[in-house]
Amino acid sequence: MTAKLPSCELSEIPGEFGPITISERVVQRIWLRQDFARNQLRTTSGRAIQVIRPGQWNLQEGPDFRDAVLEIDGERVDGDVEIHFYPNDWFDHEHEADPNFGRVVLHVVVFEDQSRPAFTALGSRPETLVLLPYLNRDLESYASDDALLALERRDHVDLLEFYLSLSPEARYVELRDLSFRRWQQKRTYARQRLERLGWREACHQAMLEVLGYRRNRAPMNALAERFPIRDMAKSNPDELFDALAGQWKLSGLRPANHPRKRLHQYTQILQANHDWPEALKEWSHGWTEKADPDEPSGSTRRALAFTQRRNGLAETVFAGTVSGPRLDTLTVDAFLPLLSVDSDRDLFGTWHHWFIGDGPEVVLQFLREAGVTDRQQPRCNGLLQGALQRFFNQGL
Repeated sequence: MTAKLPSCELSEIPGEFGPITISERVVQRIWLRQDFARNQLRTTSGRAIQVIRPGQWNLQEGPDFRDAVLEIDGERVDGDVEIHFYPNDWFDHEHEADPNFGRVVLHVVVFEDQSRPAFTALGSRPETLVLLPYLNRDLESYASDDALLALERRDHVDLLEFYLSLSPEARYVELRDLSFRRWQQKRTYARQRLERLGWREACHQAMLEVLGYRRNRAPMNALAERFPIRDMAKSNPDELFDALAGQWKLSGLRPANHPRKRLHQYTQILQANHDWPEALKEWSHGWTEKADPDEPSGSTRRALAFTQRRNGLAETVFAGTVSGPRLDTLTVDAFLPLLSVDSDRDLFGTWHHWFIGDGPEVVLQFLREAGVTDRQQPRCNGLLQGALQRFFNQGL
């Protein structure tokens, strides 16, 4: 039997800043990890659906996921799941005539089109679920995560040579412009999260997502959906961890990054300040100065008292329970995009100059070797984000 590689199907899809090419493997990983909002899922026919088990990822011919378990309008449904970008891909790939797809009960697509509903060679009609409205992030962010996994196994010498051919000023400008693209993406999804959840629950979900790191982001999101902030404040962290037994990715994790430890940390925050989202708003109100992204980060941080602001965030909002790179990652990935949208303020300069958080080592190495930082321009979040976007654009 010929192996079917999940990464071979590519699609050019509309991005916020122009077309981008995405591998179908990215969408399959989203389904495998259930990395989307799973409450109130509905198929295109209007039927309520819950995913009990996403199925086994199939790397051979046939449907992408075998033996999934679903609940559709409260009734258990067992079968296979097929993943595509568009509903019409079902017919483009001639699945309606292939008996291997006879047990498909759910057709998961990213975008909706005007295609007729899918049907199988056995005459059944799988339900269709359009995934895009339920995604927690934009597709480029999911694809960036996928690209970073590949990047850890590949060299970046060609890209480094290109950057070293530019003047130091041109290197900075290029990375700053790329970081603005990522800032816009983060604001877009912060807005969607706020519209769907409101301020308190949006902060709650974003906090847990970041605490999950890349590998456990999906189960942390699932916990946030199952346990709103008020319920989680009264919950035992070990019981929270056990509630998603079997869904955590634990192999190779450093002890400090174990989700059980992070849940203990978050419940400590809730016990110390159960209304930390409101405290976060108050923390931001006193910051009226606008940071200029074109100025060096070193002088900007001194002029606008970034260190004092960061210490205030750690102490007044989180009672000293979170600090250092983890706090910086929370600030740039969760807090500043949410605050910018909620208050309708331009916080790009602040986000750009903020202290670097938990960055992939291969990207930090690239920044060192590319010579884009010095005493006046220390490492900052914007340069890290710009490098991440460049790696993604290069397909590394």
